[in-house]
Amino acid sequence: MKIGIKLILAFLVVSSMIAIVGMISYDISKNMLIDSIGNNSIEVAAQVLDKTDLSLHHNQNLFQILSKNQMIQSYLIKSNDEFAKLENPQQIIDKLDGVWISEPENNLSPLMLDLINNDLADSFRSHQKFSNENHEYSYLGEIFVTNAYGANVAQTGRTSDYKQNDEIWWQVARDSGIHVGSIEFDQSAGIFARDVSIKVIDDDGIFLGVIKYVVNVREIFEIIDDVDALKKFETQQFTLLDEKFNIIYSTDASYNDSSFLKLYSNTNILENIYGSSDYFLLPSITENDKLISYTNNNHDSYSNWILLIDYD
Repeated sequence: MKIGIKLILAFLVVSSMIAIVGMISYDISKNMLIDSIGNNSIEVAAQVLDKTDLSLHHNQNLFQILSKNQMIQSYLIKSNDEFAKLENPQQIIDKLDGVWISEPENNLSPLMLDLINNDLADSFRSHQKFSNENHEYSYLGEIFVTNAYGANVAQTGRTSDYKQNDEIWWQVARDSGIHVGSIEFDQSAGIFARDVSIKVIDDDGIFLGVIKYVVNVREIFEIIDDVDALKKFETQQFTLLDEKFNIIYSTDASYNDSSFLKLYSNTNILENIYGSSDYFLLPSITENDKLISYTNNNHDSYSNWILLIDYD
């Protein structure tokens, strides 16, 4: 074989080996990059969800402290004593509840006015005003408290019912100490919010009633926006889902108020969500492949939400 042919063959062999090594190195580097970004994103998502839980616990602690306030305790003790003297308190509550519900929406009955304008309701409004001014938006919606019989004692505005002991949130708060509702649009306050209900007890542990408040979830959106502002990759997007895979919030440009609590439409991503956290590559024929990281906070949390972070 001529030396020229040998040199060409040798060159081709070496070139092929270089190409193979290059492809292998590319795959290794790509996988290392995916691992690095994927694992880092899981940590970021977990930190964001922890912050949302801290926000909830902060409010919970504030209202648990508020429930020990002498004015609340005095009002509830007095109300419970009055109802205890009645021959059939539940029957009276049912009757008052019927009258309450039948009252036209734009009217306030004498009973409603009494519960909205008493000193305890005024103190709730002061707390509400302070929180709203501190956040510079409507942070707290309605606040009201019931006695141990489930009847309203004081409230910042008209509630839909007078009787509350037939409500799941009331029963859960009474039995376990706290109930956290799902996120929804609060019509009366005009905000995306969730309600929190807390058991009120005296110093001897005797059940006095339940205090319920509605808190704006805009703070959660701001937590996500703050982290998104620090992103290292331009295509990075956050999407927060509830336990039913409904969209709570997203940094995607297409997100708006009409997207709130709509079912997340990307079933290819949902089909790859297993366990508490992971990451995966989602191939695409027509678009760029996507790297998806996710985690949820169903451990020691009231929310059971899932946070997705995706990249092109």
